[in-house]
Amino acid sequence: MCVIPDKIINMSSDNLAQKSSINAYVQKMIPGIFGEEVEEHYHKIKSEHELNLNGVKDTFNNFIFEYDTSGNPLEQTVTDLGRMMNLRFRINAPRRPPRVIILGPPGSGRSTTAEIISQRFGLVNVSPM
Repeated sequence: MCVIPDKIINMSSDNLAQKSSINAYVQKMIPGIFGEEVEEHYHKIKSEHELNLNGVKDTFNNFIFEYDTSGNPLEQTVTDLGRMMNLRFRINAPRRPPRVIILGPPGSGRSTTAEIISQRFGLVNVSPM
């Protein structure tokens, strides 16, 4: 089965919180590495994400929206993304839920944001992780 998304949102951030989050992610995935090795793996993860993102942009260039989370608190990010997706609080009328893909490198907050959006707007959150 193929699902065509209504929108794809790429979350990006260049803040220190993301970098420390990615460092924690690298150390969790590859125990026992520190210092320069973490930096090496961080750059590999970032490069792989950018490579995959370029493929997504080539395929879905009319559906992808960029959102920079730098300096935004989580609540502001959730509010902004809800507006971008034209989401409304759950009502009793039947409707087709929006099909939205949220992308971003490890540490960008995509999983946390997607979970909060799904709870707030009564949507289903499907995470591949």
